[in-house]
Amino acid sequence: MKKRKTSNPEIDFNNLQNSFKTQLSRAEQESEDNNKLERNKLLQELQIHQIELEMQNDELRHANEELEIQRIKFTGIYELAPVGYFILNQSGIIEEVNTAGSVLLEFDKSIIVKRSFQSFIAKDYTGTFCRFFKEIKSQNERKSCQLELITQHKKTLFAQVEGIAIHGMHTNRVDCYIALIDITERKEAVQRLEVTKERLELALEASEAGTWEYDYKTGKILLDESNYHICGIDKYKYKGEYHHFLNAVHSADRFAVDNYFRTCINQEKEINIEFSINKSGKPCVVSMRGHHIKGSDENQRLVGTIMNISEKRRLENEADKFKIEEQRNITTAIINTEETERKRISDSLHDGVCQLLYGIKLNLQQLNGADFKEGPLNNIKSLLELSIKETRNISFELAPSILNDFGLTITIEELGRRLSTDKLAIQTSVKGLNKRLDLSVEISVFRMVQELINNAIKHSEATLIKVEVRKMKGLEIVVVDDGIGFDQTSKRIAIKGMGLSNLKTKVAIYDGLIAINSSLGKGTCVKILLNKLTD
Repeated sequence: MKKRKTSNPEIDFNNLQNSFKTQLSRAEQESEDNNKLERNKLLQELQIHQIELEMQNDELRHANEELEIQRIKFTGIYELAPVGYFILNQSGIIEEVNTAGSVLLEFDKSIIVKRSFQSFIAKDYTGTFCRFFKEIKSQNERKSCQLELITQHKKTLFAQVEGIAIHGMHTNRVDCYIALIDITERKEAVQRLEVTKERLELALEASEAGTWEYDYKTGKILLDESNYHICGIDKYKYKGEYHHFLNAVHSADRFAVDNYFRTCINQEKEINIEFSINKSGKPCVVSMRGHHIKGSDENQRLVGTIMNISEKRRLENEADKFKIEEQRNITTAIINTEETERKRISDSLHDGVCQLLYGIKLNLQQLNGADFKEGPLNNIKSLLELSIKETRNISFELAPSILNDFGLTITIEELGRRLSTDKLAIQTSVKGLNKRLDLSVEISVFRMVQELINNAIKHSEATLIKVEVRKMKGLEIVVVDDGIGFDQTSKRIAIKGMGLSNLKTKVAIYDGLIAINSSLGKGTCVKILLNKLTD
């Protein structure tokens, strides 16, 4: 049996200690390596996180800058907007107001803020505002209404109000955003339009007028109820076609109305025309007026009125007739007065001056046996005879007594005989006057003939004057001379030189016409036609 080898405890301990140190050193080395790896990994993560934070910080900075820009824009829009903006809390107290809002209410912002919006509303509209404010708080949508506001200077302001409520996401706060648009002028315009429309309807009803409209797109003329009655058109048969409307126009005016209407449509002119229409066989005159309403080509229209002016035209005709008759009566009265005065002067000449001249002539005849020279006495006799003749002629021209006794034919013949001289022949001819006319008519005809002859003697330098009076349906007077004539284009000569003003006045009394035909060197012909042979 082998002897067991015994170990040395000291050596084993040293070995064990060395082994432990080796393992511990190895363990520490591994731990240090692991810690270094962990530290590197953590450092990398921290660097990555830092980079992410820097990127987020940049994004936040950009977002903040953009938000500031938007805030500045919103503030500018809010303050400079032409519409009044108000921010109210849920109790209706004004929290914010822009410049336009303070201008509308004529108050400073400091006075408006913290006041109830309802305090600026007219009493009659407080109920409207309460309903509006309740609705925008309870319903998440925009609402609108119209309110009457009272400004600082007690002026009335009508406003269109738009509002919406904004609810806080994390709070129970409710802000109401209110926009005010001043519609005072529009409201007043609408009121004036309503009054005007009512007055127009009353005027159209009182004046027997109706409205019409022409549509460029369809080419139809649309009428209202009044026009169906005015134009005598069956509304159940009328389809609005242009030719249907034209058929209602009287045949005598249809062509002219058609041309006028087409011209106004093509040239976009206003319509103002009067014409007759067919209405149950009765004459009816209407006035049609219209103007263009310009919009887009598809919506261009002509609108206007049609008015029954038959009664107006009748009254105008009667007024014209009355005016003419009144003028005729005045002129007749003037002429009669002139004739009365002429007769008075004529009688004075005939019964006074002529008798005195006859007396002087008779006394001179008794002096034939006296001791006077025959030469001077004969000269005095000749002068007296000439004076008596001239006095008789003047008396005849003023008021020919022969006209009263023998009529117009003999008087005109006597006028021609008296005014004829060695250098001027006056030929007269009267036809158709088998019966005498009224004395006033005969006097007027005589004065017309007398005036024409005197004009010819004064201005024409004629050697022959022909006078012809013919009684037909009316009465025609023709006076022709072979004188120097005149230029008819010169109105001054025709009126002033020929003295035709009084003649035209006399002719107008009898609804007469006067025509003058003259040229230089070829004489003058004057024709007068009297249609109404009564005074």
